[in-house]
Amino acid sequence: MVPPAGAGPTDRMTRTVLALCDEAPALLAPGARAELAALRASVTEPLRVAVVGRVSAGKSTLVNALIGRRVAPTAAGECTRVVTWYRFGAPDRAQLVLRDGTVHPLPFDGALPETLAVPAERIERIEVFLQSGVLRHMTLIDTPGLGSLDRPGDEAVRRVAIGEGATGETPSARAVEQASALLYLFRDVEKQDDIDFIRAHQAATGPMGSTAAGVIGVLSHADLFGSGPWSPRDPMVEARTVADRIAGDHPALLTAVAPVAALLAQAARTGLVTETKARTLAALQPVETARLQMLPRFGVPQGVDAAAAGRVLHELGPYAVNYARGVAGAGATALQNWLLHRSGLSPVEELVGTRFVRRCIPLTVERVLRGLRGLSRSMPASYEAGARLRDRIEQVELQPAMHRIAELRALQLLAGRSGALARDLTHELDLMIDNDEPWRRLGAARPMSPPELRAELTRRWDRAQTATTTARDPRVGEAARVLTRSYALVGADL
Repeated sequence: MVPPAGAGPTDRMTRTVLALCDEAPALLAPGARAELAALRASVTEPLRVAVVGRVSAGKSTLVNALIGRRVAPTAAGECTRVVTWYRFGAPDRAQLVLRDGTVHPLPFDGALPETLAVPAERIERIEVFLQSGVLRHMTLIDTPGLGSLDRPGDEAVRRVAIGEGATGETPSARAVEQASALLYLFRDVEKQDDIDFIRAHQAATGPMGSTAAGVIGVLSHADLFGSGPWSPRDPMVEARTVADRIAGDHPALLTAVAPVAALLAQAARTGLVTETKARTLAALQPVETARLQMLPRFGVPQGVDAAAAGRVLHELGPYAVNYARGVAGAGATALQNWLLHRSGLSPVEELVGTRFVRRCIPLTVERVLRGLRGLSRSMPASYEAGARLRDRIEQVELQPAMHRIAELRALQLLAGRSGALARDLTHELDLMIDNDEPWRRLGAARPMSPPELRAELTRRWDRAQTATTTARDPRVGEAARVLTRSYALVGADL
């Protein structure tokens, strides 16, 4: 995803690295051209976000909610055993990409079929092109459920998220093919193999991967948590507590952890909420909770169609049946808004926007520079040419336009560090990375005049400079040093 010309530091980063890619062919062997072209093309692609988790974690349901269409199959079938890429494109269509590189059209009527004409073992991925606004900014990759590591589905997930499993690939090629960020779904508490997988992704995405785009944890099935959806204690409250605990236990691996009820989100976002369903749900309001649990065979009051009640239970889930009956009386719009709010989807979308999409250009540029450095060693035109390319990469990395990469690496240094200084530096670096206007980069509530900006920059530079020598943790001190240069560069642009 490339911003329009003149969009600020990220635009300068993009133009700089594209120019470097255009210089590179003269310094690389002819056999490197395909990988170089792939690296260059990745600069202008949307960020790739893989949705990963165990079997039945709700990955496809969450993908449907994020896209706003019921396109991903949620029942176990052949499609759920294959990696599926959702990209922006018109017209809406789908295709199979096989392991041998051939591409075959896939029948597509707005939703993927339950069965495929080709064995899953021969399929590299399914590609679905949709006119969805979300997909303008990121490519969503729906993955098979993780289980035992010898399953073909697991191998496919690791190939997408970590770059493992493909023979003959160089690190540069894997750097282009792997996902840059993860939405990792936990069904309940985290398990050791969950953490091991996230660590492997972090290692594959380079030294700044977990902070730059990173991993957002999603505590899925939050509406079924704790004592369950029929309990008088709201399971979403308990899910929030567990999500906060997981995030606190793994700050260096997880950007955040959010509780989400994907079924509620899918219903709210994909047109499942109708006036008929709202009336059916409202008619269940006087029914005791104990009887509701026997739906749809029992517990349906007189005048309510049992089949309609069963559809409400299946499509909205038991949590909505128990907790949304009173809201449903106000109609479909009120019910839809309630489902979306309770689902927890909006906080996840906000995190994706700020932690993934907003930071995708610095992350992508760093990944391309890393790939170019790998090519300079593995496929140079000559020893001297490889050395010249590495020199050019170092020169580019020192340019002011590339400083956001250093800011992202500084955030990685601070990940998991406690104390007021580390928290303050993290907050200030977040502001620097996520904003372009000088006053927003300082966290001001309103635009500031040049004299006001210079005074505030001087104050903050002094404070950060002091921290470089007083910080007890050398990583915190290094992060403070990066921040001092950030303030100096903002001042130089005034």
